[in-house]
Amino acid sequence: MKTKAKSIMIHLLLFVGFTSLANLSYQKNHSRTSAKDLQCIFYNVTYLNCTFHMEVLEETQYYLFFSRKKHTEECPNYTQDMQKSKTVCHFPSLNFPNYKDFPEFTIYVNGTSKQTVIQPLSQEFYRFEIEKLNPPLHVSVADDLRLKWEQPPFSFQISPSCFIYELCIDDLHLKIKTQIENINTPYTLSNLDLSRRYTLQLRVKGGGSCGFNESLWSDWTEAIYVGSEKEKVSNNLILALVTVLLIMIIFLVCICRRYKLLYRLYPPIPHPKIKIDEASLKWIQAQGHTSNSNGY
Repeated sequence: MKTKAKSIMIHLLLFVGFTSLANLSYQKNHSRTSAKDLQCIFYNVTYLNCTFHMEVLEETQYYLFFSRKKHTEECPNYTQDMQKSKTVCHFPSLNFPNYKDFPEFTIYVNGTSKQTVIQPLSQEFYRFEIEKLNPPLHVSVADDLRLKWEQPPFSFQISPSCFIYELCIDDLHLKIKTQIENINTPYTLSNLDLSRRYTLQLRVKGGGSCGFNESLWSDWTEAIYVGSEKEKVSNNLILALVTVLLIMIIFLVCICRRYKLLYRLYPPIPHPKIKIDEASLKWIQAQGHTSNSNGY
């Protein structure tokens, strides 16, 4: 009996050991195939981009789903990097009502593979925390240097106090950029030397008091110009004239070398070649000697 009990105990321990090892191996492989680093961002009012990384396994397909309340939608557009280790999902339109009251949603990522089991991944998001706003609209500068703009579009009516604007002033003469945050429209552009040229750009983000992530700025608006263009025009004109002059000089040199114009305009003066024989040379020398004698 003791021998039989001992044998049963050994088999039981071996079974538990092998089961534990199998579970550890399964969990390891299971977690290795799960999507990782899931990140999402809302932009352009209704667009949603989500990215995630995964292990590169043959015949493995990953699928991403957007879920909010009773609505579930699979990602319609997938792209991958060259190594196929990063996937980007793009939703072109997610304009659902009641986002103000129900901003939460869930992203699910699962997959299929013939080699192993793909562990599903789910992650909840709060829309305002991943919202990248559009740039401000209709930016303009009046003659009295008052800068005006309109708030960016949003999926529902939102208080103007929820938007934080930043202005970038680039002095093109001194090559100095100045950024001014927390401004309101209209904003008076003071301390600008209008004899110089400037560019102005705006961007916006949502305020933390309204639930937004204050680290997510919109893109900059297109640059608008203020100030004098005289210096810019003068420099451009000088540069253009110098360029044209150099081109003309190079062109004339090439033409002259090609057609030998200098040789034709200023041909060399020929020098006569006089051949004097020995008898004539003696006669000339004798005439010179006679002249010298008569001089005395």
